[in-house]
Amino acid sequence: MNIDDTDTTGFNEINFYGAGGIGSENRLNFFNTADRTGGANTIIKTTNLGSGLSRFGIMTAPTDDTTTPNENLTIDSDGNLGIKNTNPTFDIDISGDINYTGNIYENGALKVFGTKLNPTDIGHIPFGDGTDILLSNAVFFWDNTNNRLGIN
Repeated sequence: MNIDDTDTTGFNEINFYGAGGIGSENRLNFFNTADRTGGANTIIKTTNLGSGLSRFGIMTAPTDDTTTPNENLTIDSDGNLGIKNTNPTFDIDISGDINYTGNIYENGALKVFGTKLNPTDIGHIPFGDGTDILLSNAVFFWDNTNNRLGIN
């Protein structure tokens, strides 16, 4: 690997030149200890995908600090962001649970209101009134006589 700072455009930059080839990586490793026991705790890397394309990733070490770091954040050559997903196929592609505060909008239109359902809301029926989510303790039942669904 070669590193240089020969840029003459007025920018400050560090250039990494790897061996090249599809699948080759350039990595910047960060260690929590001076003796580097347990391996790198955080790795910033780029992966050559061929045809001038690359993938950017940030890897973080598991909490046990004894195994290889996991790639937890990926930006592919199309700009797709993957969280715990190294091959995102959507603008934001997440593998795992999502926790958020606030509202969710689609093209400026409110889609999910600030009130969220909690796991303790099981058995409740959510109703939206345009500004919030309301919960009801209504119970569904099947009416065998009339072959229809009812609500108590």
